[in-house]
This record gives sequence, C-alpha cells and structure tokens, in this order.
Amino acid sequence: MPIEFPCPACNSLLRTPDSSVGKKAKCPKCGAIAVVPEMPSSTAAPTSLPDSQTDNPFDALRGSAGAGPAIDSMPLPPGSGTANPFADASASPFAPQKPVDSYNPYASPAMTMDGFTPVAGPSAAMVPTRINFGDTLQATWKVFSENAGTLVLIALILCGLVVIGYVAIAGVVAAFVFATMNGGVEPVMLIVAIPVVLLLVVVALVVYSWIEAGLAIVVIGLCRGRQMQVGDMFSGKRFTLQVVILNILRGVINFAISFVCGMLGQVLAMAADEPAVAAAGSILANVINYIVTLLLLLTTYFIVDRNLDVIQSVSASMQYMRGNKLTVFLLHIVVGLCAVGVVLLTCGMGALLVMPYFMVLTAMIYLMATGQSIASYAGQKPV
Repeated sequence: MPIEFPCPACNSLLRTPDSSVGKKAKCPKCGAIAVVPEMPSSTAAPTSLPDSQTDNPFDALRGSAGAGPAIDSMPLPPGSGTANPFADASASPFAPQKPVDSYNPYASPAMTMDGFTPVAGPSAAMVPTRINFGDTLQATWKVFSENAGTLVLIALILCGLVVIGYVAIAGVVAAFVFATMNGGVEPVMLIVAIPVVLLLVVVALVVYSWIEAGLAIVVIGLCRGRQMQVGDMFSGKRFTLQVVILNILRGVINFAISFVCGMLGQVLAMAADEPAVAAAGSILANVINYIVTLLLLLTTYFIVDRNLDVIQSVSASMQYMRGNKLTVFLLHIVVGLCAVGVVLLTCGMGALLVMPYFMVLTAMIYLMATGQSIASYAGQKPV
C-alpha cells in the first residue's frame, strides 16, 4: 500500500511505495528532503489517480485529492530525466536548484552577494561621450589640488629616475667616445660598445614603460576618487610588455612621419632653390605627429584599465577620440600656455606641478570620453 505523508516544507501531500520506508526522498514541488515515515499520515486521504500517472511515486496533491496537478505534468530540471524518489541528500552541491517559495529547513544557507556588487571602475560600461572643455578643466583641477602632495612626490621620483637613466647612458657613450679619441680603445672595442649602449636603451625603454603603466593606474584611481599611494606608481608590471610594444609602435610611426616629411622638405627646398623651404617639411611633420598623438592619446589607459592588447587599445583610442580632438587640442593649448608661465615664474620648479597636472588631465579626458564615473567636484555628488 503506498505511503502518503505531507512535505515538511511546503505541506504538499507526497506518495511513495511502501518499500521506501526510512529512506530519504525529495519533494518535487519545493525540493525539500524528507525521511519517508513508517506509517502513512493519519490526515492523508486516499486518492485514486489515472493509470497514466501511477508510475510516478511523488504525485503532489495540494490540500486534497484532485486539488493540484500531478508531478508528471510539472516541468523537470534540464537533464534530470524522471523524478527519483530515492534521491540522496548528499547530491552534488553544484547541481542547479529550483527556487523555493517557502522556508525549507533542509536547504543550505543562502550566500549573500553584497560583497560582489559591481562598482564604477573597469567593469563599468563605456559610452562614447563628447567631453566639455570647462567641466574637464574644473574636474582636473579639483583632483589635482586634493592630491597635490602625492602627485608632486611622484614627480620628484620621476625626475630622479630620468636623471639617473640619462646620466647612465650618456656616461657610457661619453666614456667610449673620449677613450676612442685618445687612442685608449681598440677598434674591436667599438663592437662591444654598441651592444652595451643598445642594452642600456632597451633597459631604459622597459623601465619607462613600467612606470608609465603604473602612473596611468595611479591617476585613473585618483580621478575616480580612490585613495592611491606613491608606491602604486610601480604597480604596472603586468602591463609592461604591452606598453613597451605600444611605445615602439608610436616611435616607429613618429620616425616614419618625420623621415617622409623631412625628405619632402628637402626635395621642395632643392626644387625652389631656397633652403628655408626645408623648414616646411619639419612643420608638417610636427603637425601630423601631433594629430597622431591625439588619436593615440588614450591607448595606455585602455591597456591598464581595460586590459586590452596594443591593437585593441589603438582602435579604442581612435574611436573614443572621435569628436573630441578639437576640445583636447584647445585644452592642450590653454594648459600648455599656463604651464609655460608657471615654469618661467618659478625658475623651472613649476615643472613639478605641470607634469602631474598633465597626467591627471589625460586620465580625466579618458574617463569623460568613455562616459565613466569620476570623483565629485564643484560640490556635486560622485557620478
């Protein structure tokens, strides 16, 4: 005789064969696990079901006979096949679970996901946005003024690294040149000197790219209103190779433009028999190189903030600079003129302020051009 008993979680009436006494069974409605009792429930009323449904031992009856659909008419989870009346409570915890409408004493405690709530940052969506001249200047100044101490200290460290690098390379080159002029170096030593100088240049490029990636991480964080430390400028190690390739690409492009325009200027100078015409080639090269600089302005930020490769970052920079090049050009003109004045009035010491300001400005352009959130400014709430 089939055993009928109520589900302890949802109170649905369950039916199992009498041979399943003492075994664990799973409610097909709520998924609760229950032990089949030895005797049928005294409150359960016998119910006759069509023969087509008697092969399912877990027919769910809501309240009384005929009040609810049989389990055969209810959808089963994908891959579950037919219901198993002897399903063990130790089933895989990775199996998909059905939602339970009521409290289930057999269910595992739910895990809160509050700690995984996405915030504005690398996971935030990007939308091509036209930047505003005044808003960009205002936001940049707000971020710079609130973090001036950290930024000036970073600028001092950068100046020290640059001086050390140039002194090392220039010292090695000068030593070999001086020794060669005084006959102290055999010609064969020049074969050794050239690889040494090239090695120093490669090391300088790698260190520069490493620091460039770290600086991008720092200024993006500051523009988002985060607390950044001076040591974060050395956190771009994982992006170093990509930035090295990017710098090589930019260098090759600039060299090719300068070479072609220089040759064009020389040809025009020879044709016009006027040496001054050669300067036109240099001017043209500078104009084209600056346009390229505008197009590739955001590449490093896409690498460190979105983990894009070099080609993807170049493509993204060109896409998000579309419609913003003129505004950025005006920003560079205004900020550049102010920077020249600051440097002249401070006898060169103002460079420690100008350099980090330009870094913050570029990061702010990146965030605004991609429609991402920035730190609050001008009394506004964070956006």
